[in-house]
Amino acid sequence: MDDKKDLPILPKGWRKTEEYKELKEVVKSEEFNFIKIEDIELNTVYRTHVKDLVKVLVIDNEKQKIKLYNISGAHKQWLDFKNVAFIEKI
Repeated sequence: MDDKKDLPILPKGWRKTEEYKELKEVVKSEEFNFIKIEDIELNTVYRTHVKDLVKVLVIDNEKQKIKLYNISGAHKQWLDFKNVAFIEKI
């Protein structure tokens, strides 16, 4: 609980305020040109929408998952096809 002590207390109904609605519209308006799953290549480095660099290690079409080595985070991870968000091939 100590880590939350400095956070502001939001008033009731804060989601209905104009500031929240404006921010929500800005976030939705940011669109990326994601690379399609069919165009992803093995042993290739890509930049994600959050600017991480990842290398594709395995593409498993049966499970619809991709195994990545996250260069920015220095770890391996499995990612569902629906969560793949590559924006640039390096």
